[in-house]
Amino acid sequence: MNRSHAKSTYPSTVALCCLLLQLACCAPTALAQNAVVSQLNDGGRDAIRAAFRTAIDEGLIAGGSLLLLKDDRPIFKEAFGYADLENKRAFTTETVAHMASTSKPHTSTLIMMLVDEGLIDLDVPVSVYAPELKRIAINGSATKITPPTMRQLLSHTAGFESLAKATYDQTIRLVFTKKTFAEAATAISQEGLVYSPGTDYRYGQLGMVVAAHVAESVTGKDWRTLFRERLAGPIGANASMWYPDVKTLNEMAIRYDSKNGKLTPVVTTRQPRDYGLPIDPAGSLVSDLESTARLFSLHKNLGVANGQRLISEARIREMHKPQPSAPNYGLGLNLSWLPDDGTAAIVNHGGAFGTMGWADLETGIVGALFIQTRPRQIPRWTELIYDALHTAGVGRMVDVQEARRQKRQAAQ
Repeated sequence: MNRSHAKSTYPSTVALCCLLLQLACCAPTALAQNAVVSQLNDGGRDAIRAAFRTAIDEGLIAGGSLLLLKDDRPIFKEAFGYADLENKRAFTTETVAHMASTSKPHTSTLIMMLVDEGLIDLDVPVSVYAPELKRIAINGSATKITPPTMRQLLSHTAGFESLAKATYDQTIRLVFTKKTFAEAATAISQEGLVYSPGTDYRYGQLGMVVAAHVAESVTGKDWRTLFRERLAGPIGANASMWYPDVKTLNEMAIRYDSKNGKLTPVVTTRQPRDYGLPIDPAGSLVSDLESTARLFSLHKNLGVANGQRLISEARIREMHKPQPSAPNYGLGLNLSWLPDDGTAAIVNHGGAFGTMGWADLETGIVGALFIQTRPRQIPRWTELIYDALHTAGVGRMVDVQEARRQKRQAAQ
């Protein structure tokens, strides 16, 4: 394993994932030729390392890490630069990062395990399990509506405002000031919806909070216990946790903003464990490379981990299908490319500060990539990643993104 410092290389896949969160709707597109390797050759490794070296030298990122698996065997695992610039603390392959929205596929997978057990029905109103939602209505309307379903909660089509338009103060008021998910669900219900469930796609946070409340209600267990017992423990994701202790918090990678080649720490008074409700099932997971890859390996292997079936293939494939009103989103997962059978050959999710996980079901490639700088602040990083992934032979997601970009340009 290579652990280099601030002027070292840094692997290339987080920016890619966060860009995939922004994919526009379009029909499946033929992929460019990009031979998938069983082992990275020196040229591929050098390309990835050069991409990270350049990004670090140009002040785009402080550091990060990348793990690539092919058929469950590691073909690349390296870390680069610093997790903490000010204290010169190196970013290692064991460094824990704030996952942000890469939390969502973890939450949705756990929910689907409960669906698989018959505890939750995807397509009945969640008010069946959460009476707090019975009176939910569209803001400013006296018309009664049917409360959203679990399918709609997990696909961001439940009627809640998008994350882009909702303020973070709203999330704090509705979620982080509450002591339980039940209290949060009540507040969310009283806040109301902004459109009829199932008629639009608006990517956000609140649906996942209600989904976690339903999971607690039908099992009688708290979310952290459920996550550990049903998902994290069985797949071996030992570093994935919702409520990090002080030691973990102190060892996590620092989040940075990048502007004009200068990195500044993100100033926040709220750590993941603060407030009455310490968990945001849509965004407060922390994890490391290997634990993140284990979740996406479960998807690549269609529900099997460590030789044990944890969830049926049918439920996993249901997660990989485009949902009504969400043609490029499944159940808690972005869909990068759809083959003729309607399931996603590539599923992924990224987070606001540059974490990313993905699984290519066709080629057997699984990846986990960490940086802790907002990818939208550093488009140059995307250019570096494109070239490196193509050279390394693991760039099918890049091919899809580029094909969709070209199609949008041609339509303008």
